[in-house]
Amino acid sequence: SANKDLKTRLLEMFRIMRSGVLMSLMAVLLLRQMGFNALLVWTPIYLRRSVEEGGMEMSPFKVGIYFALLTALGILSSPVMGIISDKFGRKVVAVPGMLFTAMFSLILIAVGDQLVAVALVLMLMGMFTYAIAQVLQATVLDVVGKGVEATTIGLMQGISSVIAAFSPAIAAALVEGFTITAVFY
Repeated sequence: SANKDLKTRLLEMFRIMRSGVLMSLMAVLLLRQMGFNALLVWTPIYLRRSVEEGGMEMSPFKVGIYFALLTALGILSSPVMGIISDKFGRKVVAVPGMLFTAMFSLILIAVGDQLVAVALVLMLMGMFTYAIAQVLQATVLDVVGKGVEATTIGLMQGISSVIAAFSPAIAAALVEGFTITAVFY
């Protein structure tokens, strides 16, 4: 019976992987995870690098404070975005959230060394960046059948995490080929 349960789970995983809707959501989750991983690695480096190297030349303490702003707003906004998503629909939060995250990445470079503006942009970026993952997972749960929710989330999270693990290296290639600000484009 344990083998049957394992076989049933494996068959269900293959069925899930054939779903066009879920594969589309998987692609969105993957892109989001790749951007998030690159953001987590390269934003502190950008804030710390010298101005000559295209960075902000902040002290380690300031980098910690500014990065904490990004994280704090993300933590605070996640429940609010979840409530909005539950009430008005997943797309109402997910689509604008991903667009705002991309927009704030570009704005971060545009504000230059305006420290108050950098702090504000990082806070706004964090507000959307962190909340989107949960909304996308809720979207997946809306689509899958009962009894396979954890299997589906585990499968999607596992695949996207493995692939997205390479995004900081891809970003490093952009930095080597261009400048550090290329990571945010």
